[in-house]
Amino acid sequence: MTGHSCTIPLLCFILIVVFVLPANVMMCPADCQCSGVNFVECHSLSMTEIPEDLPVNTSNLYVFNTAIAELTEDTFKNLTRLKSISIGAFNALTSLERLYLATNKIHQLPETTFQNTILLSSLSLDGNSITDLPQGIFSQCVRLNNLHLDRNNLTTLPSNIFAKLSNIHDVRLDSNPWVCDCRSQGLVRWIRNSSFDDSDLGNPTCSSPPHTLGLSLREAWHDSPCRQRGTCNNGACQCNRGWTGLYCEHGHSLTNVPEDIPVYTSTLWIGSNNIAELPEDAFQNLTRLKGLYLDFNQLKDWPPHKNSVTHLLEEIFSLSVRLSNLYLESNNLTTLPSKIFNKLSNLHYVTLGSNPWVCDCRLQGLVRWIRNSSFDDGDLGNPTCSSPPHTLGLSLRETWRDRTCQHGTCDNDTCLCDRGWTGLYCEDGECSTLTLRPPFH
Repeated sequence: MTGHSCTIPLLCFILIVVFVLPANVMMCPADCQCSGVNFVECHSLSMTEIPEDLPVNTSNLYVFNTAIAELTEDTFKNLTRLKSISIGAFNALTSLERLYLATNKIHQLPETTFQNTILLSSLSLDGNSITDLPQGIFSQCVRLNNLHLDRNNLTTLPSNIFAKLSNIHDVRLDSNPWVCDCRSQGLVRWIRNSSFDDSDLGNPTCSSPPHTLGLSLREAWHDSPCRQRGTCNNGACQCNRGWTGLYCEHGHSLTNVPEDIPVYTSTLWIGSNNIAELPEDAFQNLTRLKGLYLDFNQLKDWPPHKNSVTHLLEEIFSLSVRLSNLYLESNNLTTLPSKIFNKLSNLHYVTLGSNPWVCDCRLQGLVRWIRNSSFDDGDLGNPTCSSPPHTLGLSLRETWRDRTCQHGTCDNDTCLCDRGWTGLYCEDGECSTLTLRPPFH
């Protein structure tokens, strides 16, 4: 009787524990080790799937040396407290193509997390608490098509984090507290150089600094880079010698385009200087150039043409066929050669505003290019005429008929009319009223 009286109370205690505590909190799955209240480590070559009975309070999960071949969208559905995944979590998943880790509490991912998932094409990390991502985390994911990073706590991303993702066509970045200071300049540059518009990216906007609140990342461009005139140090630009301002935007030290620009340069910032002349060969060696910033200079006259006509030489960009972004606003340009943009088939952003354009027949080539392009006036910086007086304030596009020699050629600023035509723009003539009739037989 004594033995029975000792065993029954112990049995009752065990049953009480089993029925009081939920099994998925108390028990640790086979082939796994649980430590503390939220750490689970699973490793076994016989393991073919993530255990379904992981404790629901698991916040740190380590999975390695397994035979797991697939992760479904329900794999982590009960792990609402998951905060981190170990370095080796996906090392064995060399055939993994789609990975859905959305709506967890992951706050960090090591740089080598996806080093072996070279076939990965779709990755969903949205709805987590990720605050930052390391530079090379996607460097091996060259087949990645879809990447969702929305609804996290990201404030910035490394400059070249997407550099290897040449196949990417679906990226979501919205619902993150982006800080639009110089730390975001690499991300913003990638956005502006990509084929995505804001809606494709989920319309990501700035949360800070205060003056950028609500602006799209693309719109905050002028507030984010140190423009190669300084370096970004913890959100602040440390300006090179001769440059000042919050973003090193004030300098006025250059009067000519430097001759020693590296041939591999893809983006060249030489705006906000006192450059007044551009030699014809200024950019002939920069065949990789994609972005050129000549804004806020004094561009007006080039020595090869002694007639003081303020223009750019027609062939100056002829070798820069990769050029996609060109900034010419806020200079002293009055006209441009007719065919200056003809070889720039990749051009998708150009600014021409805040120049004293003279809207006579010399501008007819530029106007024709504007009207035939896909750009609207806003895309071009709303360029307007400064003269002749009757065109003052009109957009270059609107004054089309005031700038063309309709039946003649433009000589300096005057239309030389073809025979039979008269008028300031060769618009009047007997030929306009002639009726052609078949010859008599």
